[in-house]
Amino acid sequence: MEINQYGNNSMQQYVTNDYYLSAYLVTMGFGFHHFERDGGITSFIFEKSDQIDDLVKQYYAFQAKVNPISYGNAMRSLKTIIQSGKKHAINKSQEQQRKGN
Repeated sequence: MEINQYGNNSMQQYVTNDYYLSAYLVTMGFGFHHFERDGGITSFIFEKSDQIDDLVKQYYAFQAKVNPISYGNAMRSLKTIIQSGKKHAINKSQEQQRKGN
């Protein structure tokens, strides 16, 4: 976990280099805040939450359940975003669905 300043707000972050985990988190309704590239390594930065921690544990324990078509779509979306070079990519509609709005 890292804590970074963005403007006047501080945000606790969950950072991962795992493309497949990132696609899983996006599928589960978490839009990522931005990504960073260092050489050939891409890091995905999400806003830290207890729910993200639980999903990461499920993922690495092979207990994650997800719609395979949604997961494939998330993988394609992440790839497109990375290739386009956009740094900020919060999917607000998915975040609103996750929050129940």
